[in-house]
Order: sequence, then structure tokens, then C-alpha cells
Amino acid sequence: MSAKSIIVAAIAESSAHGISRAAGPRSLALKVMWTILFMVFLALCCRSSFSMFEKITKISIDQTYEAEKVPFEFPDLYLCPSLIYSGSIPYTLKENETKIVNEEVERLNRLYDRLYCAKESTFCKGFYSTLPRVSQIQMSMPVQILQKYLLQSNQQAFLIHPAVMHSSLSQSKFESAIAKFLHPNNKICFKVNVPEEEYDNLNYRRSVVLAWPFVDPHNFDFNYGGASINPITNPFNNESVPFEDWQTTDGYYGLSSLGYNLQVVPRGAYPSPLHETKVSLAAGRQYEISLEMEDKEFGSELHGTYCNPSQAKPEFQDQLTGARKEYTNSRGACFFIHMSTLLENRFKVLFSQYPKPWKWKDVPRIENMTEIAMSNISKLNASTEEEMKAFIDKHTQQVIDHCTKHQPCEYKKYIVQATSMKWPRSSKGLARFLLKFFGSQSEALEKCCPGTVRLIELAENFSSGSHSGHTEAVFRHYVSQSMIQVEISVKSPMSPKITMAYSYSWSAFLADIGGLLGLYIGCSLLTLCELLELAYHLVMGAVASPAKPYSSADKDADGEEEIAMTAGVNSERTGDELAA
Repeated sequence: MSAKSIIVAAIAESSAHGISRAAGPRSLALKVMWTILFMVFLALCCRSSFSMFEKITKISIDQTYEAEKVPFEFPDLYLCPSLIYSGSIPYTLKENETKIVNEEVERLNRLYDRLYCAKESTFCKGFYSTLPRVSQIQMSMPVQILQKYLLQSNQQAFLIHPAVMHSSLSQSKFESAIAKFLHPNNKICFKVNVPEEEYDNLNYRRSVVLAWPFVDPHNFDFNYGGASINPITNPFNNESVPFEDWQTTDGYYGLSSLGYNLQVVPRGAYPSPLHETKVSLAAGRQYEISLEMEDKEFGSELHGTYCNPSQAKPEFQDQLTGARKEYTNSRGACFFIHMSTLLENRFKVLFSQYPKPWKWKDVPRIENMTEIAMSNISKLNASTEEEMKAFIDKHTQQVIDHCTKHQPCEYKKYIVQATSMKWPRSSKGLARFLLKFFGSQSEALEKCCPGTVRLIELAENFSSGSHSGHTEAVFRHYVSQSMIQVEISVKSPMSPKITMAYSYSWSAFLADIGGLLGLYIGCSLLTLCELLELAYHLVMGAVASPAKPYSSADKDADGEEEIAMTAGVNSERTGDELAA
């Protein structure tokens, strides 16, 4: 058969109904009608398909919300005091201990002058020149000195360890441990370490975490004799900053607030106040905090593009011990690691207020004068620091965008609802509370916690009834500046699941295109198979033609075959008409 005959036969047998009718053995009028109908419906199919193509090219990501879908997972809790240094601990240091701290402060003060004040600099002169000096010296203090002498102890920060109620019916309790955590800007935090086997019990609505964090403010009535830490003095304006005002945020302006920041962090994630939920807790208040959770998950088609399904766990250097610490993937960890990489590549130093990724543990910090001096890079002056901060501001959004597309494919988000009231409501009630928990521990607390011992003494006076109005006023004032009660509960044992996926997927696109082809022109995947068969016949016909030339006898045979086929069709029509 000729190529033309093969194509006509294929069209006639095609599953695309309109075109098959046009090529079949019908009258010329019917063929023209079917051809016109096929072209009209083909145009409509192409028009609708074009809108499908536009939809797939402008694809977006939608969120699907399913309520009460996954069980609640209790988070990690970090309590970070806004007052970094204790008001009474430095006054209980021994003379030789205080000498070590004061010598280090004086050495760093001289180093600051040599590094930043050799040339005229805004860091050394002017109204705001003392704050950078205090911040730099504080950031440069050796960690072991900060840990031993300057940071609050566990006993001073918490009156008792947080206790957990399993159920309001059983009233069973256990004590959880408190671990120190040091943020890069030398802010001490405390992590509530719940035993692993108890986490499941915390996921129920009736379970409650109770905590009594304690801020030790600077108060002359609660300070005891002893050697003190000398203030940091700016020699250019003779301005001095006493120890209790060594703040990276408030500086020498004084203490603007006392309390804690409660950070609610997915289990195992790095506690970043920039990226995780946090609540401010003021001293002298009682808080009832209800936790909700949302489980966010990316669809499989987004893996590798908008999230990393199996990324290695990030590692940071522990600020207190220098050891390697591993965390789960989170946006916060991604931000710090990616920004540290940019800074190290550009400046060969890191920014002091960011945690150190383990990969860059030996890279010096720009704001740590000790490391700058040890690394012999004293040329990094104020202008370089300003350049680095401008670099960070410029690239922050870039890093955020990068981490948005390289986040974990499933992570938890926590929502906090908090209510507060004044606490304690009565001095006598608080006195009974202190005596109940600490009445027998006065001697053990004398060395580490003079403020707590003083409170216990006043509580005993309240119980005996021998106290003056002034004593009660001092007691109430100190408590209002120092004590907090926190009650944390789970709002619901089940949490919603949020699934993020493309608003229009390729599978939906194929289904829509298949529907349009089937609706308008009757095409399907079988039509593709028919095209393959047509190609096969054309190739075989082309191969056979040179081997056997087409003769007049073959033409007559084809003509006889066509006449016979037409006669067969006509006989069938005649039979149908007679039957009718």
C-alpha cells in the first residue's frame, strides 16, 4: 500500500472520533461536516488547554488545614532572665576571687583603648561611647569567669525545680532537672529537662508544669558584706558603670525591666529568640500559659525544592564547655549557619551575637577583643565592625529566603496564650510557701543564695508575728521585683496538621488535559499507541518499496480491492434498508 493509503486507513480507524468519521467511507457532505466539527472542537480543546498551561506555569503553594489530626508533642522550654547578672552574688565573692575578675576587667579596658582609641573613634568619645566599651568588655570576658563568678547559679535562679503534675486526679509529681544554656551574647538561660519517659504524660490537657523562676535584683537590703567588682570606667569622659548595670541591651542606662523570656522551642531545636515563640514574664506576676501546636508538613513534590527531607543535623559549639552540641533542623539553625558561612567567607571572622557553628569553631569573633588580640588582627577597628554590620543588614533577607526554601519538610509551630495576675497576693501566704520548701535549707543556701536566705529569715519573722511595718514593706518590694510563678498546660491533646503543596500539580494537569482531549475529540493514551502503529506501517512501507517496485498489476489489484470493499459496504446498506 502507498503511504497515502496507510495514513487514510489509520485516520479512519483512529479513536479520535471526529477525524475518523471524516476519513471513513461516507458521502462527501458527511465528510465535510465531520471535518468541520472536528476542527471546531479541536480549536475549543486547544483554547482550554492553553488556560491549563498558564495555570501550571503560574503555580503557587497552598495550605490544607486538618483539625485534630496529630497528637500534641510537648516542646523544649528555655527561661532566659532579662537581668543577666545577680545583684547580690558579686558581694559574696571572696577577696581572691574578686581580684581575678577585677584584673581581667582592667586588662580588657586597657586592650579596648589600644585597639579602638589609638585613633579618633566614636567608640571612645561622645555621649554614647561608654555603652560599646561595656558591651565589648563583657563579650570578651573568659567564659569560665563568666560562668563561675558573673552568672546566676541554678539555686539562685529557681526557688525549686519545676514539678510536673501527671493528672489533676492522681496529683502525682516529679522534679525535672534544670540545665544551663549560654547564649552567644553572654545571656544565661535555663532549660527545663523533663525525663524522656514523662514527655507522653505532658501531652494531655490535665498535665501542668509549675515553675518558680527567681530574679535576684540589686537591692541594698539584701546585699551582704564582701569584696565587690569594680565598675568599668571610660577614661575619656570619666563615666563608670557598676557591675549590676553590665547589660548588652540596657547598658549603663540602668535596669529597665526584671523578669524572664520564656522560649517555646520544638524538641531538639536551637533556642533562637529570633525564630521561635517567646513570651516575656515580668517579676511579681503569676502566669497561666496554654500551649497549642501546629504540625506543618510539605508535600512530597516539594521535597528538595522548598524543604530538605534528610538534611544532616546542625552542630554548634557549646558556649560554656566548648563541646559539640547537635540540634534538629530548624529555620533558626539554618539562619545562623548560613550567615556564619557568608561572614567567614567575607571577613574571616564571625559576629559575636551569633552561635558558633562547629565547622567554624576556631574562627575568631569580631567583637571579642581577646580573640582579636590572640589572632593578631587588631587592624579590625570600628570601621570594619560597621562594615560587617552593614553586610549583615544587607544579606539578612537573602539568608531568610534561603532558609525558607531549605527548611525541614516537617516541623512544629507553637502558639502561646498567656494570662497573668499579681503574685503573691499576700505576704503571709508567701511566707508559708517559703518556709514549706526552704525552711530546713537555710544553712545550705547561705553561701550561694544570700537573697533566698534573707527571704527565709523574713518569712520566719512573719510566722512568729514579730516584724515591723518597714520589714514587711521591704519584703513585699523585694518579692515584687524578683519572684515569678509560671503554670504551663496543654490546651488540647490533639493538634491540627497543615499540609503545604502545589495549588496545581502535574498529575492534576495531566488529568485535566486528558479530560479535555476525551471530551472534545475523543483522544486518549490509546491514540498515542495508534500514532506509533502508523509510524511503524510507514517505515515498513518505505523499507518494502525499494525491494518490490509498484507495478500496474498491483495498482489493478488495489483497485479491485477497493471496488470489492465499496461493494461490500453498499450491500450492507441495502440489507439495512430492506430490513427497515
